[in-house]
Amino acid sequence: KQKSFLQQKEKFYSDDVVRYDEELKRISNNISTLSNAKSQQIQVRDTSVVGGVRTTISTSELRMAAKRIEVEEENRKGVQSKREVASDSLQSIQLRILDLESMEGVSSELGPLEYLSGLLDEKRRCWE
Repeated sequence: KQKSFLQQKEKFYSDDVVRYDEELKRISNNISTLSNAKSQQIQVRDTSVVGGVRTTISTSELRMAAKRIEVEEENRKGVQSKREVASDSLQSIQLRILDLESMEGVSSELGPLEYLSGLLDEKRRCWE
């Protein structure tokens, strides 16, 4: 029962790690998209240049993208922290499962040894 309980916890933490990895990937994609948006140029009317249009970068778009990148960076830090906790917990549970499995192996070997010890103890009493 204990091993089954630990295996359930292992699955829970494993699912968390996968979910956090997917979230980190999404955040990285958002940051990449926002970084590209910062460098996009727009065309504005300007009568002082030939053709009446010049290419520039929108400062308001730059500021908005920069603020959104800051928010995404904070989100990434939070998710990374949660992922580390889940990963550490997963590793701890996996070690407990391994300990439990090794104890099961030892206890299954002890049964026959205890039986033989009991038989030898009875024979020794008979000879005394």
